[in-house]
Amino acid sequence: MIEAVRRAIAHFDLIHPGDKILVAVSGGADSTALLCALLALRGELGIASLRACHFNHGLRGENSDSDEVFVRALCREKGVELYVENGRMKHLEKPKGDSIESWARKLRYDFFERAARQDELVALAHNKNDCVESALFHLARGTGIRGLRGIPARRGPFIRPLIEATREQIERYCMQNHLNYCTDETNLDVKFARNRIRRNILPELQMINGQAVNNIYRLCETARQTDAYFERQTDALLEASRQADGFSATVLRQADPLIVRWTLKKLLESVILNVSEDAVKRAQEVLFDRAVRTELTSGLYFAKRGDHVFFFREKKESCADLDEAQTALQSGENRLPNGAKFTAHFQNLGEEREKILQKGLNNSADCAKIVGKLVFRTRRAGDSYCPLRRGMTKTLKKLFNEAKIPPEQRANIPVVCDEAGIVWVQGFGICKRVAVNQETERIVSFY
Repeated sequence: MIEAVRRAIAHFDLIHPGDKILVAVSGGADSTALLCALLALRGELGIASLRACHFNHGLRGENSDSDEVFVRALCREKGVELYVENGRMKHLEKPKGDSIESWARKLRYDFFERAARQDELVALAHNKNDCVESALFHLARGTGIRGLRGIPARRGPFIRPLIEATREQIERYCMQNHLNYCTDETNLDVKFARNRIRRNILPELQMINGQAVNNIYRLCETARQTDAYFERQTDALLEASRQADGFSATVLRQADPLIVRWTLKKLLESVILNVSEDAVKRAQEVLFDRAVRTELTSGLYFAKRGDHVFFFREKKESCADLDEAQTALQSGENRLPNGAKFTAHFQNLGEEREKILQKGLNNSADCAKIVGKLVFRTRRAGDSYCPLRRGMTKTLKKLFNEAKIPPEQRANIPVVCDEAGIVWVQGFGICKRVAVNQETERIVSFY
C-alpha cells in the first residue's frame, strides 16, 4: 500500500516538501491507514506539519461517540494534534431534498474548511475502490465522460493519497502493521445505493474478472484525460468565438460537432446548475438556426441574433428584485425567507482558548469587534467586503462570479452584517475587520 501512496503522490503531484497536511480521520480502515502512511512518509516527503481532524456526525449515537474516542486515542498514541467537532446531526432538521448522505457530506466539507489552517492541504482517504464505485454509480444514473472520472485525486486543497490503493491493500496494511480501526455499520446497509454497488455489484464483477477494479479504474483515468482534453478544446473555442455580451455563431459552428456540443454544455453550465441533454439539444437548435431562442430556466433564455448567440433574461434583476429584508440574528438556527439556513454559535474562549485559536477560525468573528447588532439577509447590489483568507476587498458579485455560483443560487447565500458592514458570507468566510486574534475573549461562529 505504501508504494501505491508514493505512486499517487508522484503521479498526481499531490504533496511537495514544506507542505502542511490536515488528515481527515473517521476511524475506519482507510483513514487510519492514511494517517499512519503519511506519518511513515513524513520525512521522505518533507511534510512541514501533520495534523488530524475528526467530524462526529452524531447520527449513530454511542457508536459515533465510540469512533471519536478511538480517533482521540489513536492520535494521542501517534503524537498527532487533533481537532474534533460534533455535528449534532441527530438533533438537526435535514434540509428538504437532501439525502442523509449528501447532507452529511456538505456538513463534513464545511467542517474541513473550518478545521484547515491557511495553506494547509486536507488529505482524504478515498481509495481506488471508492473511485470505481463512484463511476459505476454515475453510470447507472446516466452520465457522460465526466461522470466516468470517478473521484479526482486532487480538487482545490483536497488531496487523496490513497486513490491508487485498493481496499484489499489497505486492509492488508492495517493487519500487517497491527492497526485497529472502527467499522461503520451503516456501510453494511444496502438500502444505500453506493453500499449495494460495494457489497453486491462490484464483487460480482470481480468474479467475472479478478482485475475488474483495476480495469475500471483505468477507464476512470482515461475519462479524466479525455475530459481534460475536451476542456482545453472548449476553452480555446470559447475564447476564439467570444464577442461583447455573447459569442460568434459562425466560429462556434465551424468547429467539430462533438467539440461544439461540449462547448454549448459548458456555456449552459455557467448560468444554470443542472444541464440536461435536452437543454444542450435546444441550444444546438438555436446555434444552427432551427430556433430563435430557447428558455433554459424561468425567465432565462439562450438566443441568436444575426451572428450573435447570447443569454438574456426577460426581466432583468434590479435592486428591487433582491431581498431587502433583514432579520436580527439569534443564537442557533437562522432561516432566510427563501428557506436557506445557517447556524450561529456564541462561545467564551475560557480555558480552551489556545486550543480554539489554533483552529484558524475562518468562520468565527471576535464579538468585541462587532459594531451594534448582528442581522442577516441576502445579498444587495453593491455589497462588498474583505474575506479573511483573501486579504482584499471585493464585491459579492465578483466573488460569486469567481466561484462560478449560478445566478439562481445567489439568493440562497446568507450574509451576516453589523452596523459597520458585512461580517460573514456563507462559503467565503469572515470579514478581516472582525477576525479573531490572541486578545479575543468571545467569538460567534457561523456554519
